[in-house]
Amino acid sequence: LYKESLDIAKNLGDTAGIAASLHQLAMIHEVRGEYAEAEKLYKESLDIKRTLGDTAGIAASLHQLGRIHEVRGEYAEAVENYLTSLSILSELGSPDAKTVVENLQRMRVTMGEEQFDIHWNTITDHEVPDFIKTSPYKDLDDLIQYILYIIESNDQEEIEQTTETLTGLLKESEPGATQFLQLLLDIISRKDISKKIKELKEPFKSILEKYTGPLLTSIGNYKEAEKYYKQSLDTAKTLGDKEKIASSLYELGIIQQYQKNYTEAEKYFKESLNLYRILQDNVNTAHLLYQIGTLYEEMNLYERGLEYYITSYKIFSEIHSPHAEIVLEDIHSVRIIIGQHQFTNSWKTITNHEVPSHVLSSFNQWLESLVQDITDLAKSNDQEEIEDAKEDIKDILKDTNPDETQFLHVLLDILSGKDITQKVEELAEPYKSAFQKETML
Repeated sequence: LYKESLDIAKNLGDTAGIAASLHQLAMIHEVRGEYAEAEKLYKESLDIKRTLGDTAGIAASLHQLGRIHEVRGEYAEAVENYLTSLSILSELGSPDAKTVVENLQRMRVTMGEEQFDIHWNTITDHEVPDFIKTSPYKDLDDLIQYILYIIESNDQEEIEQTTETLTGLLKESEPGATQFLQLLLDIISRKDISKKIKELKEPFKSILEKYTGPLLTSIGNYKEAEKYYKQSLDTAKTLGDKEKIASSLYELGIIQQYQKNYTEAEKYFKESLNLYRILQDNVNTAHLLYQIGTLYEEMNLYERGLEYYITSYKIFSEIHSPHAEIVLEDIHSVRIIIGQHQFTNSWKTITNHEVPSHVLSSFNQWLESLVQDITDLAKSNDQEEIEDAKEDIKDILKDTNPDETQFLHVLLDILSGKDITQKVEELAEPYKSAFQKETML
């Protein structure tokens, strides 16, 4: 239909109509995840709108181009397009400015405040305004994400404190909020919440609905979570929404990984990865590579996992994502397990380069932090946490090489309250240097 409209507009010499049709065609390609074609058409539409002086149209095209750059992880370009769009819409007094503001608020979370603020300051020569730093219902979003975190980490102390806080709030809440707070308590108690979400009032319903899948997964209701994501996958396939197909496949993979169905998880993850690569979605491509790395590490296929971690790290680093540091920590963990020699060889095989100096120095800092954390834990006398840490170290010891084995045994001795002075002296570098004098007291 829009192609026909475009042909008619071209025949009539209707430049405004041509621009509008190009924009609509671009939106169709964007929904399908065909970002390269969508970008091309948006730019064609933008050029015409600039010639016509159609400021509202220019803002709309810049906004959509910003969305495409955001998906690809091209954050500097996305922020610049969003900012220009926002500036125009604000001058026009358009209500669409609110949507652009919400996109910028989301990007600040995605990129990390420090990185986003640098981009903003470079483009505008001003500090980030308060209306970008805060978002609607941010406190509710933060609360749900925090509850997801404490459930997944199984932090009993935090779970008890949060339960107590929510129970107190229930006594003073309005009816709509009461339903919401009770549902959060049900989530913490790992009760089925699939039906209760549908009964919530707004804005609570909309906020919680976007967390339905993760919430079901986190409370261990894998059957309902799988059903939810399979329905989401079917809907996305019907609509031809490639981005939603990819995200649903990813979540289905997560469910299988939690249940240790590794073959099924690998299948879902790789299907999702292939789609994100086709979509040129750099951010999610890096996330998928990282997740596959964790899968292989769980399967004790450490070198295969390392390959995915390194590729993920490279992408995150290129787009200046804060997730790069998280991946690097997992890379360090693998190095401990497979040993320095094998790690160095694997890195060179995977990248055709030596291990970069910044990765080596980061590993040394990571070791120091690990030693300090273990020392602090030993001083805390939290026996449950200490025993858990010992078991984790013993699991790693099963697959480690001699130098790393000695290092891990010293960590066990710290947790057991033993004198480590002599053993530290016998350690190879860089493990020996990780022990500062204050950590051995």
